[in-house]
Amino acid sequence: PEIAAYVAADETVEALRGLARATGDEEVRAWAREALRGLEAPQEPEALSALHGLAAGDPPEDPAEDAVWVAAVQALAEQAIALALASEPRQEQPPGPSEG
Repeated sequence: PEIAAYVAADETVEALRGLARATGDEEVRAWAREALRGLEAPQEPEALSALHGLAAGDPPEDPAEDAVWVAAVQALAEQAIALALASEPRQEQPPGPSEG
């Protein structure tokens, strides 16, 4: 229901903040930070260091202010939306005027 509300609100920044707050409990936010700290990219050590730094320390109290969680929940929502759209049955288009 949280992702549906995000989509219904046209995926605005405020809707994303609401989604982050609705889904950002301490456990899931800790998971997102741990996943980010676990990334490896030997070809981009500076970028990886910046990402690890972003995930370091305690998250802010408000999930909507947690850059790690907001980015993670947005990516997860976009993936869920894409999967939902891909699984919808395709509707047959009625024949056009020249096909009828």
